[in-house]
Amino acid sequence: MIDPVKVSSALTDLMQASHGAALEELPRMVADSGEPVGLHDVAFFVVDVQGKVLREVTGRGADAGRGGVVSLRWGVAGVWGGV
Repeated sequence: MIDPVKVSSALTDLMQASHGAALEELPRMVADSGEPVGLHDVAFFVVDVQGKVLREVTGRGADAGRGGVVSLRWGVAGVWGGV
């Protein structure tokens, strides 16, 4: 069973450690932080400022997204802070 306290601590540590990291480093940092607390196969996504394109950040390729999922139909209306 996943311990919410350990997950919270891992996410806090990740936020602090990743603050100065390059975009292509983040997927590995996310995976490395999740694994010890039981979060496996974690994916890292970013959304454009208009909330219309959701893109997986893989850390590979010139845009750090090679081989990742891209969704042009995704929207954040009502999901994130009322955007």
